[in-house]
Amino acid sequence: MPAKNGEVTNRIENADTETRSVAKGAERQSPARRWRMKDAITLAIFNVILLVILMVVTLVFGMLLPGISYMIAYGIAGILTGPVYMVMANRINKHGILLFTALIDGVFYAVMGMPHYLLFFAVGGACCELAMWGKDAYRSVPRNALGYALLYVFFFLSGVFPLILFRDSYLEAVGAMYAPEQIEAMLYYYGTPHIILISCLLAAAGAVLGVIIGGVFVKRHVKKAKLV
Repeated sequence: MPAKNGEVTNRIENADTETRSVAKGAERQSPARRWRMKDAITLAIFNVILLVILMVVTLVFGMLLPGISYMIAYGIAGILTGPVYMVMANRINKHGILLFTALIDGVFYAVMGMPHYLLFFAVGGACCELAMWGKDAYRSVPRNALGYALLYVFFFLSGVFPLILFRDSYLEAVGAMYAPEQIEAMLYYYGTPHIILISCLLAAAGAVLGVIIGGVFVKRHVKKAKLV
């Protein structure tokens, strides 16, 4: 009888050890696991690329199509940055990607002399993360399309936001940088309700299209190359 009791005890201990091993393995494979240094480095590198593309697009379209560029620039940028974003999202695949991306943009604008943008992008990033709630959301094209579209809507609204809350001080600040006709155009595109709505839709549509293109690219090339 003691031998049988010892055998049962050993089986229970072995089962408990196996259960712990499975749990640890699942934790290692979970997309919600802790961020590592390589994830932070990947996020930083890809966000530099995303920011450069966004700045180049807004600058070029601002010169080629002054005025109307306020409406279309973010949509074009969303198409071009979407594939880059999808590679980043699939490589990291952890919650917080859109939040940290928004915060990086906020810090960038804060360094440029607009500290209120940091709070705005923090709120925007939190909203984007809520859209990405759930397992493997950052490897889902539909979920990424939703989250990235929200991010680009916030990008456009970052021009509307200071005119609503800090109009006088904001106009005083940009008055030293822009010509009167440029400020007039900005007030029209950032201050007319139906223009704001159309611009948000264009920004979201561009981001969705960029994510779809990026999803195809990741599936056909990145995954085959075993880079994610």
